[in-house]
Amino acid sequence: MKVENVLDAIGAINDEAVQDARAYKRTNYSKIAKWGMLAACLCLIAVIAIPKIINNHIDDQPQIPIQRPIAAYIQDDVSSVEVSHYHSNEVSTWIVDGAELDVLREWTNGLQYEIKNFENNATPDKAEDSEVFSISISEGDYPGFSYIIDNSGIHYLLIEGYWYSVTNPSYPPLTDKQ
Repeated sequence: MKVENVLDAIGAINDEAVQDARAYKRTNYSKIAKWGMLAACLCLIAVIAIPKIINNHIDDQPQIPIQRPIAAYIQDDVSSVEVSHYHSNEVSTWIVDGAELDVLREWTNGLQYEIKNFENNATPDKAEDSEVFSISISEGDYPGFSYIIDNSGIHYLLIEGYWYSVTNPSYPPLTDKQ
């Protein structure tokens, strides 16, 4: 079907409007305008993409956990914990529950600590004569932690693979039941 036939079929279209539509020529943009629009689009893509790339790179870095109270590791609904004490090549293991668990929980609530990084993987648990209390929690959300006293008397916490220096050290309130 020809354009004139279509327009006649539609009807009531001014012949002058049809002639104007036929005569209309789209303006050609200059090369500068075309390249300018392309450059603007590329800038927009870069503005959106670069922050996403940077954030993805940051997310790939190992994260240091937020320092939180150690008390969260012995939750109120935990009824017992297993303690392993390592000192002078001797190991003792026992269960702590009841009133002694409450004292241990209160002690952990009072601990203050800050993140500690060791060079060359020279962690205090590898030193001779270190004393280690490993507290394993089978109930609740947390697996437990270790309290380490190195041979120079400095106290540390090891929580989920991260080391912390204890800023208010004290000996754990535990009685070896063996």
